[in-house]
Amino acid sequence: MTLAEAYQAYRSPRVFLWVLCIFCTFWVAWNVTPGLPHFDDNGFERLTLILSVEASVASAVMLAVQERQERKLREQMQYMIHTTEAVHSIGKSMLAHMEMAKIMDAEMRLMVASLSTKSDRIVALIEGRAAPHEQEKSNG
Repeated sequence: MTLAEAYQAYRSPRVFLWVLCIFCTFWVAWNVTPGLPHFDDNGFERLTLILSVEASVASAVMLAVQERQERKLREQMQYMIHTTEAVHSIGKSMLAHMEMAKIMDAEMRLMVASLSTKSDRIVALIEGRAAPHEQEKSNG
């Protein structure tokens, strides 16, 4: 876990608000209680400074985390686009092969039908059952 991720986890609303409330309550109580050494006498300027610095750091860290998430999302989108293009290309290739197979199937069926007709004629000629015009052609 990186420091930014740890800070981000600490900044979860529930944890952060509790820690911030306890810190500020302690800070204010310590500095208004008589008899204790006050380290922030002038209108809580140091507390304001600390909270401002923390807010600045928080915004920078959150921006860095958000940029990292956007970069990961962009990489995932590029991967998805690449995968989609590859699947589309494969699909087009399969369609082309299917069309070729349909054409070859039709041609094979024609060849089988033609061979079947020719083989029927040959058998008829051999058995002497050929039609008269076919016998004339074969005799002629």
